[in-house]
Amino acid sequence: MINHSEVEALIKSTESFKKELIENCNRTSVPNNLKSNLIANAFDIVFEHSDAVNLLIANTLFTTALAVFRLQYDALVRQVWLLYVASDSDIEKLSSPLTSENAQSVNNWIPSTNEMLKQLELKAPAGLYKILSDFKTYSSKALNSFVHTGIHALARKRDGFYSGMIISILKQSNNLLHMTSLALVIDSGNQTSVLNVIELSKKFPECLDLAK
Repeated sequence: MINHSEVEALIKSTESFKKELIENCNRTSVPNNLKSNLIANAFDIVFEHSDAVNLLIANTLFTTALAVFRLQYDALVRQVWLLYVASDSDIEKLSSPLTSENAQSVNNWIPSTNEMLKQLELKAPAGLYKILSDFKTYSSKALNSFVHTGIHALARKRDGFYSGMIISILKQSNNLLHMTSLALVIDSGNQTSVLNVIELSKKFPECLDLAK
């Protein structure tokens, strides 16, 4: 059973949260180089997936919303990998023009989400790595089931969703937004912007799935 008024209220609060995140990021001067451009592109993709999750949930398309939520996580992992791990050669290859030859070349070496997490364990801040790793440990199998129409997707289509699950997905999606914004401003080197983005978690606690 879905409490639609509760879901609608969270989506409305999320719009305010997003607006402030974007305003903070827009006030931050991002370096104009290949690496920073890719990080910014990944940031946009994480936000785009978030918009899709919210629109799908608002229209009660819950199965597809959970599949897109998995894509949002993957986009965040890619962004963080670009920030902390990717070599100059990796950046150059990913910034090359989109041709069939370049695409095949990149597909031959670009790391999967699992491979990126292994690399991030060695190079990313420990706290950030733990959040990304825990998400995969506790959520990825179920979310993969929604992507590939496995037992979770089929069972939920048969038995229905419930409010707590949908609220949790919305809040976790917002967590990913907060993290992608942090990655963007960390890349800028602007500590004021970093602190401003961190503070937004305190201003909008109702929008986030915060550790107790």
